[in-house]
Amino acid sequence: MNDQLTWIDRIIDVTGWRHEPEGGVGWEQAEAELGVTLPSDFKELCRRFVPGLFMGVLDLLRPTDDHDSTSLLGWWNSSRRWVSEHDDPAARLYAPHDLYGPDKGSGLIEWGHDVRGSVLLAGGPLGGV
Repeated sequence: MNDQLTWIDRIIDVTGWRHEPEGGVGWEQAEAELGVTLPSDFKELCRRFVPGLFMGVLDLLRPTDDHDSTSLLGWWNSSRRWVSEHDDPAARLYAPHDLYGPDKGSGLIEWGHDVRGSVLLAGGPLGGV
């Protein structure tokens, strides 16, 4: 087993999660629209923890809205519209970085939410598709 999956296996052991993993359906479309390759360990975490909700503390944004989860692309598109419509106050949520956009080449992509707020993931430097 490679080192990248070791921490996911540790989470499974600690949480006692005993459900079947899901296929990686939908990531190709999400990555194509985003213009970046998302980290393989994030995709593996989503695949192994279906529906991606950890005891109401952490909710992973998945490639689709199956399993009553929020779609990563849906959230990203909504955030982009909100930031462009509300300009400066909304953009401050992502300071000192910007919300990721393929035309910008860098920025942040939200990948999940916790009970205290959003969890962010660097976007552009992840690699192009």
